[in-house]
Formats: sequence, C-alpha cells, structure tokens
Amino acid sequence: MVRTIFDKYDDIYDEGEYVIGIMVEHIDSCIRYWRRRRNRALLLENGQPDYEMAVHYIDAYQSMRTSLFGELLPEA
Repeated sequence: MVRTIFDKYDDIYDEGEYVIGIMVEHIDSCIRYWRRRRNRALLLENGQPDYEMAVHYIDAYQSMRTSLFGELLPEA
C-alpha cells in the first residue's frame, strides 16, 4: 500500500475522500491540458517555446500527483 500525506487526515475529515477526489481530478485535468498544448505545439511552425513550457508543466504536475497519490497519470 502506498502511503500519502493524506493518510493521517482520514479521521479528521469526514469528506476526506471527496476532497482527495477533487484534487486528483484537478491535477489530472491540468496534466491533460498541458498534454494537449504540447501536442498542438508540435504542429506549429514556431511551437518550440510552447512545447518546452508544456513539457515542464506536465513534469511538475506529474511530480505533484506522484508525491500526493503515489502514481502517475498514464498517457491516454
């Protein structure tokens, strides 16, 4: 079992799973947004700056997701 920083708060928040679910959805939607932006940048003639920025944001959100929930969002 992967332990996260939220394990110690389960008894405090009755709606803990709901809050964690919202956080997962938000981080996942950010990752998907930056993946779409990365993919669009590949199609542009001068999309290199957008591509590089998107890659960094994807890495940052994936790092957050791994730290908080113990797993990466797989490529769709």
